[in-house]
Amino acid sequence: MKLQPIEHGPGGSLPRMTAAQRKRANALIRNTCCNYESGHCLLLDDGDACTCPQTISYSICCTWFRRAVLPQDKALEAEIFSRDNVKRCAKCSAAFVPHSNRA
Repeated sequence: MKLQPIEHGPGGSLPRMTAAQRKRANALIRNTCCNYESGHCLLLDDGDACTCPQTISYSICCTWFRRAVLPQDKALEAEIFSRDNVKRCAKCSAAFVPHSNRA
């Protein structure tokens, strides 16, 4: 399966997460990533156990995480990639990207 590359910010930098976003992302990785096992990345395993790079980074550096894992938490994805357009729910304060002016 060929995955699209990760979006880059101005100047070619990778998208960054805050400490709270990273904590939520790590919980998401531990619970839902099929390539995560006991802190190690199965995709990068070449006989030596390799620590999952996404769990130790504040940047979005793993294509599998970006394309397969992060879309499972739409609010977190919106916070990271749609900072200009993100709104907060008046009732629960969850982040979302409005698709119309009635959101």
